[in-house]
Amino acid sequence: MSFPIHPFHKTCYAVKNDLTLEDYRTMQRLEAEYYTEKHITPAEEAARWSNHNPWMGVVLTCNNEIIGFIDVLPVGESVFHQIEEGRLNDREMTTDHILSEKVLFQHDGNPRHLFFSCAVIRQDFRGTDALMFLMKAYLMQLHTLLERGVVFHKVAGDCVTEEGERFARKIGLSYRRDSHHGTRVYTGSFSDFLNRITVLAGEEAAD
Repeated sequence: MSFPIHPFHKTCYAVKNDLTLEDYRTMQRLEAEYYTEKHITPAEEAARWSNHNPWMGVVLTCNNEIIGFIDVLPVGESVFHQIEEGRLNDREMTTDHILSEKVLFQHDGNPRHLFFSCAVIRQDFRGTDALMFLMKAYLMQLHTLLERGVVFHKVAGDCVTEEGERFARKIGLSYRRDSHHGTRVYTGSFSDFLNRITVLAGEEAAD
């Protein structure tokens, strides 16, 4: 799989780990390029999510400017059920809905799932290799979780746009139902999701 190179070239890409509230506001503005306010988590709440559990996706920069990010929230069985039934909008989610870092790594026998909240690339980086590098960075994070013994079972996405639905299908999810808040819910197995993310990252998927 090949991707066109942005004029800045791939060497500009870096993952940003130490985020400020202003960074979250930048990410909120990027989301506003695609979604209306009723589907966007406020920056302050997104910052609380990250403080609650930093293992929830990655932020990609180019020349120190945020140009894309992925939010993938680890959740338990009851919250996942609300999402797949279309009864929970991620804008309404708080830290009470998300597994904490401590709980995520506990071997307690309770199933863990993923809620793919969003993947955003800044408009001027669309159609470039930025998405591939974003996926590579997220795949590294995901493999770290798996190596530390975290087991995921299912994945869900709550799609606002037709483009979001196309992306959900690209990452191995299938349409489940319309939600109660005007979106379309997609779900799938973690194994299919992992294979598709691996392909999008330009790696070889597992058999």
